[in-house]
Amino acid sequence: MNNNKEVDKFLASNTGLIYSDRGNLYYAEVLNEAESQEFISFFDIFGSLKKKIYLGKRESIKAVAATKKTISRPIIKPQIFEEDFHSICKSIEKKFIIKALWYNSYKTYFNKSQFQDLIKNALNSFSSHLLIFWDGDFLSITNTPEVLFEQKAPNNFTTDCIAATALVADELKNDKFIREHRNVETNLLKKIKMITNEYQISQKKIISYSNYFHYKSDISFNSSMSLDKLISSLAPTSAIFGDPTERVKEICGSLEYYQENPSPLYGGPVLINQGDTTKALINIRNLTVNMGVAQIITGCGIVRGSTYSSELNESRLKMESVLEFVCG
Repeated sequence: MNNNKEVDKFLASNTGLIYSDRGNLYYAEVLNEAESQEFISFFDIFGSLKKKIYLGKRESIKAVAATKKTISRPIIKPQIFEEDFHSICKSIEKKFIIKALWYNSYKTYFNKSQFQDLIKNALNSFSSHLLIFWDGDFLSITNTPEVLFEQKAPNNFTTDCIAATALVADELKNDKFIREHRNVETNLLKKIKMITNEYQISQKKIISYSNYFHYKSDISFNSSMSLDKLISSLAPTSAIFGDPTERVKEICGSLEYYQENPSPLYGGPVLINQGDTTKALINIRNLTVNMGVAQIITGCGIVRGSTYSSELNESRLKMESVLEFVCG
């Protein structure tokens, strides 16, 4: 894709998906189920598989060669719920839970004509972690989707356990970050063990991901479970809703954020099925535009030792990475 006309052509379709896989960019437009050829995407931003979108044969595309257009950074107004943070901390102190997610969101406004510039910028900022979906007045640009699972062979899968976010790698030596990764890993293993007893887990390592550093460990496992059941078994991940999921949902039901945003545009699975191999991605670290309202949501893992100021700063750093990606 080397010129604006090709971008215009893609955007002319009512719905479409651009994603990256192994260093290559692909595009597909939405068809009906009977016409779907190469892969199917389950796309549901609310974390449950209620909506299926069928996509046709993928087309290989190239990033836009033109200079990235600078979009005026919007004046973003954060929604910060300090009371919610401290309510979660009290639940951790009382040992009701050991980890939960605290969300911070920024809202602003984009008009529909800016969709095209946002997509061009994302393509010009192309990394190996790109996912763009649009449907009418809705747009989602994700620059660091998390891997829910990746199929390596017909019955063999891997899943990523990524947790803790720091600007400097040495910061991850702090007990708080080690604890955060361990809790996510423990919950992911708990889900895996309900699927199969054939699994292996790698040693955690530090990786650089979207200009920050994280802990990562990989879990490989064998399963003959159908792909949609596998998604339902692994999603929502503890990295999205905290731990344990049901107890956190119960506690969060009384918190201000979840009362105002019961279904945030965040965390839904996207399934890319390519013949014998499949990848399921979780839609995080993204900017969404819905009917002109743009929103960035970031979550921070709250564990024993978390402080309000540090978690707030982490959420802002994550939001800044998204703004940098799409606005320049």
